[in-house]
Amino acid sequence: MPAQGRPRIALLAAPETSASVLYGLYDVLLSVGPMWPDMLAAETAENLLDVSIVAVSKEPFRCFGNILVEPHAALAEIHDVDAVIVCDMYTPIDTAPRGRFRTEVEWLRRMHARGALLATVCTGSLLLAEAGLLDGRSCAGHWAYADLFRATYPRIRFDTRAILDLSSEDSRMITAGGVTSWQDLAVHLIARFCSPTEARLAGLGKEVRDAFGPGDADWSDWQATRAGVRCAAAAADVTSIITCCENAQPGTYKDGDPPL
Repeated sequence: MPAQGRPRIALLAAPETSASVLYGLYDVLLSVGPMWPDMLAAETAENLLDVSIVAVSKEPFRCFGNILVEPHAALAEIHDVDAVIVCDMYTPIDTAPRGRFRTEVEWLRRMHARGALLATVCTGSLLLAEAGLLDGRSCAGHWAYADLFRATYPRIRFDTRAILDLSSEDSRMITAGGVTSWQDLAVHLIARFCSPTEARLAGLGKEVRDAFGPGDADWSDWQATRAGVRCAAAAADVTSIITCCENAQPGTYKDGDPPL
């Protein structure tokens, strides 16, 4: 694992990947650090995460929707990362990807053995299933693949209701549900590798789905934070925003946004 410097996050892509997942993750994760100083004070700041797109080959390819992808590195060039996010990898709902991603699966096994966190979005969990890393565990993914998981990977408990399955996070694996759950995963990883404050700022600045939803213990905390950030943003005060995110008090607002 890298001993110094920014956490390294590799986004694993293939022609079967959705551009919305790949580039949504890349955009949000790459913005951590410089976004708020730039938005509010036209100031520069360092990126807090080292984010790259990786694939079997470094050669450009077209992903789902005929969108161009230009990987930063081939898998053979990547030996140590802090986290890998497996983007969605489309396959028909009745067809397991047996043998289709051999290089990616072997690389994921190596990265996990070397200490990397493995995270997946949507059908990306199929690659962890193919690697045998989810045996005896639960996982998330797109609900349409529930029957495929039951038939092909009977040792895995597929949870059709989960947006994020964190039950194996202590074993360095996180799986996310359907396509847009990349937003929840991104916020969670920013909190893990940077701080909860940076996760809140990223969620607010990019207007991704709220990190905390109604019914969650931290919903009122999130609402209070969002209100405070709006007030601070009106004054273009980066320090006030960070202070607000760090000191938001739970239990302040429970029913939507407070009046400003």
